[in-house]
Amino acid sequence: MKNSLIKSITSELNITSDIKNISIVDLIKLKLNSKKVDNIMLSYVKSSPNISLDEKYVIDLNLSEFRKTMNLLEQNYFNNLLLNIYFIIGNPYSIDSHDFIKLAEDKSNVIQKSAAYIILILEKMLQTNDLYKFYNHCIIEKWTKSIINKPVTREEYFNVSKLNKQEKEARWNDYELIFNIYNDSCLKVKEFLIKLEKFYLKMDLKNPGCFTLSCNITRDLYMHCLESNTGLLIDIDKLESWALAELDRLTNQMKNILKLIDPTIDISKPHIQLLKLLAKSQKYKSKEEYIEHHKKVIDKYHNIFINIYKFKEYAPLNLIIFDNKFLAGGYYYDNNFYLNTAFWENMVKYNTESLILHEAYPGHHLQINLYKHTNQKNNSLYAYFQEITNGFSEGWGLFSETLGTNQTNWDKIGLIEFDIFRTLRIIVDIRIHTKDFNPQKTQEYIKQYLNFADEEINSEVYRYTISPGQAVSYKLGSMIFKKIMQKLSILNPPSNLSDIAIKLYKEIIDEGPMPLEFLMKKYKIDKSELFIN
Repeated sequence: MKNSLIKSITSELNITSDIKNISIVDLIKLKLNSKKVDNIMLSYVKSSPNISLDEKYVIDLNLSEFRKTMNLLEQNYFNNLLLNIYFIIGNPYSIDSHDFIKLAEDKSNVIQKSAAYIILILEKMLQTNDLYKFYNHCIIEKWTKSIINKPVTREEYFNVSKLNKQEKEARWNDYELIFNIYNDSCLKVKEFLIKLEKFYLKMDLKNPGCFTLSCNITRDLYMHCLESNTGLLIDIDKLESWALAELDRLTNQMKNILKLIDPTIDISKPHIQLLKLLAKSQKYKSKEEYIEHHKKVIDKYHNIFINIYKFKEYAPLNLIIFDNKFLAGGYYYDNNFYLNTAFWENMVKYNTESLILHEAYPGHHLQINLYKHTNQKNNSLYAYFQEITNGFSEGWGLFSETLGTNQTNWDKIGLIEFDIFRTLRIIVDIRIHTKDFNPQKTQEYIKQYLNFADEEINSEVYRYTISPGQAVSYKLGSMIFKKIMQKLSILNPPSNLSDIAIKLYKEIIDEGPMPLEFLMKKYKIDKSELFIN
């Protein structure tokens, strides 16, 4: 790592360059010192004669004229520094983690600075052209209600901690101190959000504004956001056309499988009508059944990919059960799979396999768990600038959903619905930010295709509204992984779990995440091939 960019940054900011030891504190320091990072990059360009292609890619995106605007959009209701901190202090397992220890050592400076940073960003959003359109009264109201989170109880922590009693007491004292500081910081943000609510309420009443206005940004800015979230610059008109054709293919495929489930249905009707009719049988009867079903599927794919196919797993996956109506239903973070029981009555059994394949085995958990323990030269660089590898990471997660085995027809319906979901993301993200789709119009469009609750669809639409380009990364990345498999003659099940395929999957995730541009070059995939079925 001699004379490397990441060495210069980590040295100047006093953060670790060891990927296994990167903590939430290190990642936040990078965000809080964005101007200093820019200066380090400029100095590095002038003083380093042999800048690698990976370094140049990171530098060019980071120093782009559009980066400042993107920084303003990054701290939002769905993804902000305080929420990232809550992932560490919001469950009992993480209190004994490396991340928490670093938070304690930091004396919670980054927590207080994060709150101040978020307020500053929101103030700038209101002052910068018409960027206020990325929010509306509903989003701010939801953020206001959810910014204050519940702490872990002493009993919850003591039940799961493996430390001795004296160590538990000391760690718990640290936790109470940190959570109080976190809570006070959230209260400061809440005070600002309450003031902000009044502004957006006036806007909504004046011009139902934030609901009927589309969130158009310049095409160049959108292209920058898209590349920053995928690591690939691509023709969005061709991408949208491809996604529309893909949407038709998937809906027809779903009808055919629904016909296998119930031969009496009329497949001339829209797929969403048929799905809603038949999906009633897939509802959970209790919260306990919801939890047990997820445990069973996690065990199934742990056995397949760890015990049978021998994928490496350096740390076990923890299942975290929680109840929070302001957060998503299921997601992964740092060896933990978070299962939210708040919406169990709205959930359906047929989505569980795809969710676990994506988030756990062989998706995010295996991929992230592995790259943290390999010595690929760019892993530390991309660990700090991980947005650029969203297309790889989320693409791998979506591609992993196709690797299920011994699945029922309903499981296959879940696979298709999630694929439709990610295909829709391409279409609506492009249309929200470069065409005439506003949140209300987008919600109505999505309802034609997904059997999701209205609240869930609305939440998704607001996420796309304030995070241009990010939602495209899933399907775009998955498309490229599928192109790689086609080129190497690894096609559909069961061949996608052949020995040759498993070897390739291990190779791909062992290399670590990279921009999709570099992934395509490695496997000789040309952009002109992407939209050819």
